[in-house]
Amino acid sequence: MKKILSKIVGTKKRNIGSMLFLFALLMPFFSFSSPSPQKNKEIFSLSLIPLENNNKPEDIRLKYDGFYFLIEKEQFLKTKRQFNFKENYQAESENIFFLPLNKLKEKNNFWFVFETIENRFHYKKEIAYYLNTKTLKEKLQEISKIVKKDSQEGKFEKNEQDEIYLLQEPQEGYQMDADKTLYQIIEGIIQRKNSFFIEVEPILPEIKANEIEKFYFKDLLGKGESNFAGSPANRIHNIQVAVKKFHGLILKPNEEFSFTTILGPVDKENGYKEELVIKQNKTIPEFGGGICQVSTTIFRAALNAGFKITERHNHAYPVQYYSPQGTDATVYVPNPDLRFINDSFNFVLVQAKIEKTNLTFEFWGKSDGRQVEIEGPTVTERSPDGKLKTILYQIVKDKDGNLLRKDTFKSFYDNPNNYHEPDFKVKPENWSYKQWEEYKIKHNLQCERTCR
Repeated sequence: MKKILSKIVGTKKRNIGSMLFLFALLMPFFSFSSPSPQKNKEIFSLSLIPLENNNKPEDIRLKYDGFYFLIEKEQFLKTKRQFNFKENYQAESENIFFLPLNKLKEKNNFWFVFETIENRFHYKKEIAYYLNTKTLKEKLQEISKIVKKDSQEGKFEKNEQDEIYLLQEPQEGYQMDADKTLYQIIEGIIQRKNSFFIEVEPILPEIKANEIEKFYFKDLLGKGESNFAGSPANRIHNIQVAVKKFHGLILKPNEEFSFTTILGPVDKENGYKEELVIKQNKTIPEFGGGICQVSTTIFRAALNAGFKITERHNHAYPVQYYSPQGTDATVYVPNPDLRFINDSFNFVLVQAKIEKTNLTFEFWGKSDGRQVEIEGPTVTERSPDGKLKTILYQIVKDKDGNLLRKDTFKSFYDNPNNYHEPDFKVKPENWSYKQWEEYKIKHNLQCERTCR
């Protein structure tokens, strides 16, 4: 072995002049200065980024304004076994055969030109750590869905002179800046850090309060009306609370309106009172009873404006407040929902008003000349027990009278008695005494002979 090595070393000495000449020729093509900013960007674009000195990172901890997230190292760390040159390391002679020359070539190192067989004794097999930026990006994408707050457009009111007043200031939102957060994490891990603040960028409202006059809200695009005469006090109160959520809204061009999203939580904390609602095939008291008066009226306005209705559901049985039947829209957070698209390609201002027991919603904007025809609702089937079927058509044409679409709205209403429990004072003949006792307890009936 020593003879072989001395022969190779001797060959190296004899060809030293040739090697120096080769080095001089190749020198202009290599730079030994620090990496440029462009080079750093290229590093960040790599799917696997090597960590120097076997730097094994810890779990990543991210935080922002009350949000805390943990990314475990197993989710973004990748390991590889590789050979590293150690000048002061002496490998056992039999281990050198684990480092064939093609492994050296894979290192893509300029100094491979000067590698010799004896250097193979100084290569040590080690575990190398890499940042898997692909999986790291995927985790950040998941987190970005949580660290996000949409901007809120301001609310405005229009008077009879077409003057617009600000009701509620617009609010900025924010979302994660995934690229900046990723770069911060990569740089930090290289510096042996594991705790980071999430980088965010603002989401600005499209309409500024001082620019509202630039928009055109002079054409009445559609109007919806309903009457809630005979409603209990709690129902009227809930209608008034819900109307405030929608009065003054600005609908963006091509925006899909979602009633339940804008409405938000329906509970005592948000000002609602208990009133009858249809839920799970029963008519029961619950917070927010009466809100469907608002959704029904908005549905009628959207129909008359010629907007594309993408979701609408009728009530389980005919409700007197929503006459004519076939033009109602039931909602319950989060679903069923009422949804439609503002396909007028202009901003639309939503205005609402309550006059005695009449509720009105109006959509104001710039007309594109569309023509809207509403056919129906027509009763197609009626049963003695109160069941009802209706059909309604929304026909929308462009300014030249060309048909854009014809949408059909079918409604089926069940027998109302299926959703109301009869008020018994005497045990029905077909009931067992056990059923009757349960009924009396449930309805707090405290009676003797008259309730037997």
